[in-house]
Amino acid sequence: MNASIEGKRPRGRPKSRWIDRINKDAIELRADKWKEIAQYMERCSRLIKGTKDLHGL
Repeated sequence: MNASIEGKRPRGRPKSRWIDRINKDAIELRADKWKEIAQYMERCSRLIKGTKDLHGL
């Protein structure tokens, strides 16, 4: 398989990592224990809904 990708990525780390955004959303929703919440489906669903509301989705 020989494929080439056009374009270049900027050097360095992305300005905002995925986990940084998750942590910021959790703080805004006052869900600082989001890793623990993710273990329970019902609580996790409520947290996801709150995040969608926060971003207008």
